[in-house]
Amino acid sequence: MKAKILLIGCMLSALTGADASAAVITMNPITGAKPNTSNPYTTGISSDYASLLTATGIGRGAGITGVNMNDTYSANGFATGGTLNTANNDYFTFTITANPGYQIDFSDFTFNGLRLVNGPSSLALRSSLDGYASNIGTVVATSTSATTHTVDLSGTDFLDVTDVTFRLYGYNATNNFGQGQYSVNSYEFNGTVEAVPEPQSLALVGVGSLLMFGYLRRTRKEADAVA
Repeated sequence: MKAKILLIGCMLSALTGADASAAVITMNPITGAKPNTSNPYTTGISSDYASLLTATGIGRGAGITGVNMNDTYSANGFATGGTLNTANNDYFTFTITANPGYQIDFSDFTFNGLRLVNGPSSLALRSSLDGYASNIGTVVATSTSATTHTVDLSGTDFLDVTDVTFRLYGYNATNNFGQGQYSVNSYEFNGTVEAVPEPQSLALVGVGSLLMFGYLRRTRKEADAVA
């Protein structure tokens, strides 16, 4: 009986993807001449799950204007207010869609970027999953030196996702245009992409869990009896 329970435990681990390790969902080092001339910019996208999803690359909202710089995706025109107003449409955007039958578990979003002296001093990541209503994690304080930032996406809100758009909003600029840009030098979303469990698999998980619970309960009773 014990051997059967151990076998069921191994099967449950395989079915639930417990041993899956995070990899690159989509990334782009952003190289080349004037990437901002494309909206979105897709050249250079790569993924460890290229056959299981599609990604639009990096784009920008209607509230900001592309700036001609090489090897970076740059824009200016960010709002000067100290409070984020999503209606300004001052954001960089990324859309990721799993292929039919698959789902995405995100772990983090990492990007490298910098602002010019009058650029936005605050960045906030939001997603379409709640209609861009709330920040994900804490507001990112930007720097005039190239800096790498990581936003944690390991919460339950970003598990079993089939389609999502992330927006990286910029605000609190000193000047809308004069040296007021922010540049994204590279970015990557990390996590795993797995097949959506079939109903039969979910049923097996339920039965296996009950068997394991029963075995552990019986073992506990036997131990109490001996004591």
